[in-house]
Parts: sequence; structure tokens; C-alpha cells
Amino acid sequence: MALSTQEFWQNFYLQKGDCASNEWYFGEDAVLQALAGELPESGSVLHIGCGTSVVGVELSRRGFHVTNVDYSPAAISCMQQRFPGESFMEMDCRKMSFPDASFDVLLDKGTVDSMTAASNTREENAAALVNEFARVLRPGGRCFVFSSYGPDEEKDMMTLLQAPDCELRCRVIDFAPYEYPDQSYSYVYTLEKLATAEKGDTGPGEAVLEAEDT
Repeated sequence: MALSTQEFWQNFYLQKGDCASNEWYFGEDAVLQALAGELPESGSVLHIGCGTSVVGVELSRRGFHVTNVDYSPAAISCMQQRFPGESFMEMDCRKMSFPDASFDVLLDKGTVDSMTAASNTREENAAALVNEFARVLRPGGRCFVFSSYGPDEEKDMMTLLQAPDCELRCRVIDFAPYEYPDQSYSYVYTLEKLATAEKGDTGPGEAVLEAEDT
């Protein structure tokens, strides 16, 4: 069963058997530290493929208006029970129901990695994801994709994440993913929706590989 399928993740959360948080790669403290200076002071945030992560809940506590989406009904049900005052919605992030330009910030921690794990569906899933990311981002908004894959590894992330009217940057961060303790760093890919994109201009923006954090 492929990592990119709804069936895989539904079975994962059903077999997990509880509603305890399951953080992929690292927890909310590392995410917020990695994004220090990158987030606006306030605004609307979409947490993509949230599973049972509490990153979105922490952002909500800090004053952001957060919507959390995942296509596992079991995960969404768990989080709705744990946090009844927060917004959790069952949704496939490749075909979201939100209007265009709905969010200031998109956040993903492992969803793109799992959706592009299988080589036979990698490009198709990546295209569907980034087109939706670009569509629901407001001009000037940013999508942050946390990944264990560098731009020169098995998957060409700098190509896969090219999106219409967006600038793409990659930054190395000094956080080891939980799942890969021998890897001392991870990557943040930032898609920024160009504020000056002209109507009808759907080409990809610039791709930039930034220097490693020190």
C-alpha cells in the first residue's frame, strides 16, 4: 500500500488506536524556531496533511486563524475530539474546496514527501499539490514545506515544487528528523506567491538554493 494513498493513512491512524499527537520529523518548537522571522504577525494558516500534529493548534494559540486538513477521517475525528474549538477538516490537499487566495501561510511537514514517495505517481502528485498550493495562497503569501529530501537527492525537489507564479527557495535547517536520527539536518522549501503576478501569467517563478543555516 503506497504512502500516497488515503487507505494507507486511514489504516495507520486506526491501528495507532489513540489520539495522541504524532509529529513527523520534529515537533512544534522546532517548526516555530525554523520559521522565526518568516511568519507574518497574524493571518490565516492552512496546515496541510495535519494528521494528529499539534503544530496548527500551537499557531492558533499564538493568534493565527488556522485550518487543519487531512484526508484520513480517523485522524480528523481524533483531533476534533481533542480540540473542539479548532478547525479540522477532512480534505485531499490535491483538490481542496477553498476559494482562490484564501490563506496567507501554508504549512506542510512530511505530506509532500509521502505523496511523492512512489516514483510512478511522483510527478503527477507533485503537480497537483503545488498547483493547489499556489491557487489557495494569497499574493505575497508563503507555503513552507518541511522535507527530509535535499535538492540534489533521489527526488529533484527544486523541480517537483515549481509552482505557477511562485518563487521557490530551499534552506537547510539544523534539525534531525525523528525518523532519520543519522541525518543531522532537514530542509525547508518556501514557495512565495508573487504579489505582482499578472493575470494569465501561470509560469513558474525563480528557484533559489540558499546557504546552510549557521
